Amino acid sequence: STGAFMDAENAGGATFVTLSGHLRKLSYGRKGTPLTRTRWQKRWVVLERGALTYYENSKAQTPKGLIKLQANFNVSKALVGEVISSSAFHQTSERTTHKERIKKEHCLKLELTDRVFYFYASSREEIERWIDAIDSNIKTLQNFPQLGDSRNRASSLNSRTTLEGSFKHKTSSIPDRLDVKRVVSHIESMKHGTW
Repeated sequence: STGAFMDAENAGGATFVTLSGHLRKLSYGRKGTPLTRTRWQKRWVVLERGALTYYENSKAQTPKGLIKLQANFNVSKALVGEVISSSAFHQTSERTTHKERIKKEHCLKLELTDRVFYFYASSREEIERWIDAIDSNIKTLQNFPQLGDSRNRASSLNSRTTLEGSFKHKTSSIPDRLDVKRVVSHIESMKHGTW
């Protein structure tokens, strides 16, 4: 069991499904180093307000990564034996040489514009819950395109306020605003494609 929690949040007529729990994320060595091997790393994953954020563990305050969902993204079940997409790699040279296949049974594939992420869960029911929740958020963004636009135009101050609210469910208080500033900076760099 992952301790997953699912809820819904209403934002101006649009409903975002929220979900949190442990998943394993497919990783490929370290960014900037030669590919050594793939591995599945346990991550605490939070789906909230149209964003998928993953952390080292459920107590961590600083995310390891954030995927801001967009209307043109796709989520689906990744099948055992399916070749792992070359778009899952950080480095172009790794993209041309890798031919590994999915070996996990309860796996999802999240296809972004220029990257693919893989996560797996311990059961079919659990991975289906994640696929349905992510898909629901993507459909909300398709049906309410202004939400995606407003998220892109949000000021740092508004992003900071939203992030502080998002992280309160994980900790009783945020001891150091520097962590929130670091997360906001990370999000801003992702918006501008500099990450």
